[in-house]
Amino acid sequence: MRRSRVELKADLTKLAGEVIDELLDWTADTPEPTLTQIEDLVLERRKRLSERMALTVIEAQDAIRPVPGPSCPTCGREMHYKDMKPNTVESRAGTLPLNRGYYHCPTCQTGLFPLDRQLELWDQHWSEQVAQYAVWLSGRMEFEEARQVLHRLGQISISTSSVWRRTQRWGEQFKALETAQRAIATASPVRGVPVGGETRCQPEMGVAMEGAKVYLRQEDGKELKVGCVFDVQVRPTLDKQTGEMLDLAHAVHNTYVAHLGGPKVFGELAWAEA
Repeated sequence: MRRSRVELKADLTKLAGEVIDELLDWTADTPEPTLTQIEDLVLERRKRLSERMALTVIEAQDAIRPVPGPSCPTCGREMHYKDMKPNTVESRAGTLPLNRGYYHCPTCQTGLFPLDRQLELWDQHWSEQVAQYAVWLSGRMEFEEARQVLHRLGQISISTSSVWRRTQRWGEQFKALETAQRAIATASPVRGVPVGGETRCQPEMGVAMEGAKVYLRQEDGKELKVGCVFDVQVRPTLDKQTGEMLDLAHAVHNTYVAHLGGPKVFGELAWAEA
């Protein structure tokens, strides 16, 4: 049974009071704390409050056990409630233990957690933003390093294998989006054929390209091609040799594309980016 607003407020107020008392007790018992000690204390208490606040909002959602049941995404018939099942979700607010209803379609033999769908969880255990963080970091460092950063800076518990799986899933989506963009950019009008009424782009743009040989396991070397698309901006610049101010072109608003393979796909990527 869903708790009332008064009950939820009393629960949050009680926890806030406990946290404040703990803070003041610690302050009285620790006469000369370092800033690191203060940070650790405050961040741990903040995490407890954040988790309880997030759970309070989730507890108020009809999607925990909707009546009538949700429509089956395959056949459209109403799904039947089966049971409440626990789950643990890692979010930016902290670790959230959830208890949500499970629904089943007897026709299609498929199951669904309406709350998971509403919250847009990734593989039932990750908030979308945590998944994005994992993918973003794994593009800049090793999977294990990404896991350590998430845990050390965000207090987010995630395994190295989970970081890898999130990257694979999002990588497939990025690949599909990239393919669609290439198809649109290289569609009619035909590339290289002038179109009546076209005007020269402002500001002018430029493209730079470079390649490097990359050796892969059990494969011969392949060329990694990298392209940079940029706007050309002319602005006064100090000539270090003469000491004069000259109007020189600069590359600004740079964006990049890369492809490990042949020139055809790379050319389409650069064209689409431009």
